[in-house]
Amino acid sequence: MTLTPTDAIADTEMEAESGTDTLVATSTRGDPGDDHQRLCEFEFELVDEPDDRTESQRLITEQLLRHSQLWDAVALAAERDVPTVRIEEYNGTHPAFGHDSDGRYEYRDQYYRVRTAELE
Repeated sequence: MTLTPTDAIADTEMEAESGTDTLVATSTRGDPGDDHQRLCEFEFELVDEPDDRTESQRLITEQLLRHSQLWDAVALAAERDVPTVRIEEYNGTHPAFGHDSDGRYEYRDQYYRVRTAELE
């Protein structure tokens, strides 16, 4: 199974904030015309080591298939060799992307932090 970004990633651009390179990706998932959906962000950041206070969820590639944003974030981070990926897309769940999206993950001996938020 090859980990590559899905066709939902329509556009990407690099952004430098506070000395950190962030790849900002625009997704076609969701419907901007739907009154029940709002623009949200899914931020995926490489961290040096796990936080002892928060347990990391260990993932294998097949598990990423169940979470489109996580799949795209991991694939884009690896493909572009960037520490942070932010995916912007329309989403109708509350909280944004579901209650279990935020947290820490371990994938192939690297640790990541995911934060989600509404942009509008």
